[in-house]
Amino acid sequence: MMKILLENWNNYLNEELLIESHEEAINSVINKSAKLAKGWFWSNHKDYYEFVEASSSKKLTWKTIGEAIYSLLLRNLIPTDITDKQQQIALLWNYRQFVEGNFPADTNEYMSGVVYESLRRFKERLDNYNRESQSFDPTREYMAQNYGRMFGAMFGFVYGRGINPKLNSHAMTTFRNTQKSALIERFFQFNRFIQEGKKDLNSVSNYKELYDLVEEARPLYKAWQEKQEQGDAEKGKEVLLDDQNWQVIAIHNKGAACQLGKGTDWCTAAPGLNYFKQYYKPNDPLFYILDKSDGEKYQFHFGTGQFMDKNDSELYPSRYHVGDAIMEVLAQVVTDKYDIAYNYLARYR
Repeated sequence: MMKILLENWNNYLNEELLIESHEEAINSVINKSAKLAKGWFWSNHKDYYEFVEASSSKKLTWKTIGEAIYSLLLRNLIPTDITDKQQQIALLWNYRQFVEGNFPADTNEYMSGVVYESLRRFKERLDNYNRESQSFDPTREYMAQNYGRMFGAMFGFVYGRGINPKLNSHAMTTFRNTQKSALIERFFQFNRFIQEGKKDLNSVSNYKELYDLVEEARPLYKAWQEKQEQGDAEKGKEVLLDDQNWQVIAIHNKGAACQLGKGTDWCTAAPGLNYFKQYYKPNDPLFYILDKSDGEKYQFHFGTGQFMDKNDSELYPSRYHVGDAIMEVLAQVVTDKYDIAYNYLARYR
C-alpha cells in the first residue's frame, strides 16, 4: 500500500513538473477538481452521481462542476499582480492545500456544502420543469441545451447566499487580515526576506505557515524599502493638488511609485520588481492620494478598477464614504488627458 501511495504521489509531482504555464495549471486543476467531485459523489451520493452521468450528453458534466470549483473558489485566491509563472505555482499550491485538508475550507465540507447543495437545487429545479411542462416550454428547452451554464449559475447562487463550509478560525483571521490572495502576493513581493528554505511556495506547508513567514519578513522588507533611493522620482511626479486637506499626484515612473509608496504594501512600490510596468500607461497612470487629516495613503488605478489603501486592500463597502470623498477630490483635478479616469469620474462632478 505504501509503495502505491508513493508511486501515485511521484506521478502527481511529475505531472506538475510538465505544467509550463498558468493556463495549463488552470486546465489541470479543473480536471482534478472534476475527478474529485466524481469520486466524492460516487462514495456519498450515488443518486446524484447517476444524475450527472445521465446528464452528460446534455452538457452537465463533471468538468462543468470542476470549472465551477475553480471559478468560484480557487481562482479568487490567485493574485493578478504576479507573473504567469507565480500564478501557476500559486494555483497548484492552493489546490494541494484544498485536497490535503490544509485549506480554509475542508474538502469534504466544501463538497457536501456548496457542490452538493448546488447539484441538489439544480436537479430539483429541472425536475419541476419536467413535471410541470407537458408541452413545449422555451425555458425548459433552454435548460436542456445549456446545462453547464445553468449549473454554473446555480453554483454561484448557492455560494453567494452563504451555503458554504465552515472555515477554521485561524484561516479566517489570516484571510481577513490579508484580503485573501494578498497573502500570496506578499509572499512573492517579500521573497528575498523570506527565511532560507522557504522561499519556494511549494515548501510552505499550509496557510498558517505562509501567514507567519510573510509577517516575519514584513518589517525586514519595510526597512529595506525605506533605504532605497530613487533618483528619478521627482521626474515621475505630476502634482495635481496639494492643499491643506489633500495631496494628489499622478505617478509616471517607477521611482515615483517607490518613493510615494514607502511604508505601504503596494506591489507597484516594490523596488527591484516590475509590477509598475504592468499598470502604467501614459493616459492611465496610477494616482497617489494623501489624506492630510489622518495621514492615510491611497493608490487608485482606473484602468483596472483597483482602489487600494496603504495595506493594498480594496476600499470595501464599509469604507465607501472614504472612496467617495477621494473620488470627489479627484473629479476636480483629473483632466481629460487621462480619459479612463476622467470618464469614470464624470458621476462625481
